[in-house]
Amino acid sequence: MSLQLMLDRGAIDSMGESRAEFRPADLTPGSWRSLVVTGRGEVAVQGDRLWTTRKLGSAEPYLLGRDPNGTIYLAQLWDGAGLPAGVQFRPLIEMAATLGDNESFLAAQAVALGRWHDTDRYCVRCGHRVQSAEAGWASRCQHCGHVEYPRTDPVVIVRVTDGQDRVLLAHNAAWDRPMLSVPAGYIEAGETPRRAIERELWEEVSVPVQNFSYLGAQPWPGPRSLMLAFHAETIGDEVEPVPDRVEIDYARFFARDEYVAALQTGQILAPRPSSIAAAMLSDWLGAPLPYPQ
Repeated sequence: MSLQLMLDRGAIDSMGESRAEFRPADLTPGSWRSLVVTGRGEVAVQGDRLWTTRKLGSAEPYLLGRDPNGTIYLAQLWDGAGLPAGVQFRPLIEMAATLGDNESFLAAQAVALGRWHDTDRYCVRCGHRVQSAEAGWASRCQHCGHVEYPRTDPVVIVRVTDGQDRVLLAHNAAWDRPMLSVPAGYIEAGETPRRAIERELWEEVSVPVQNFSYLGAQPWPGPRSLMLAFHAETIGDEVEPVPDRVEIDYARFFARDEYVAALQTGQILAPRPSSIAAAMLSDWLGAPLPYPQ
């Protein structure tokens, strides 16, 4: 059973070769549509589908790509103008699972670029304002000429099983809901994914692991992460996790029937349907996660 990833879908031509010469004014009327996003990771939707427009606001648009039908898609940061009735902004992480394949791909890129342009407005070398370049995929300082590109932060997320094929779940101390998920952490400077996995699991829950295997990856706008999913096994059949009480305040191994029962009674909550953690747990369970109706 392969991971069903909500933010690793779609068949969009990124048009990377066109970015350097891209000019919105050169687009043929009717050949394009634009997504609208905020700098907070939200995207404009109508119902449970993306809302797109043929109008450009005051913000510089970004080129996302072209779908199989030839429609070119742009993205633009919301400039505060009014939205049509029934259109609203929603966090991508809340509704990615309801989007179509191409919609999810376009929305993930639009949100990532929008957040980057909204937060990184000044040159990292001289402190002057920067301007969008290369169709939104770079920024250029108008003072010193330095060019910067969007940053992606790699994160390892690990499904750990013990000798009884039970899965390790943990609760982050920062969460106010009783959601349990698989452990995750940023890859530090100079680390490989394997070393990051070993370090994170030992630091947070004192669990030694071995036999790593790669499961898949997807972007996560929180705010600009790339989630790298792995499976690992404990060293030793019976390991008792010990939360560090700083990042993790609760952790334990669950058998499949225990996990399903805890979800169905509301004792714990599953990760968001659009998250890679949900896909990893569904794959381990061999069935969709039982979310409340």
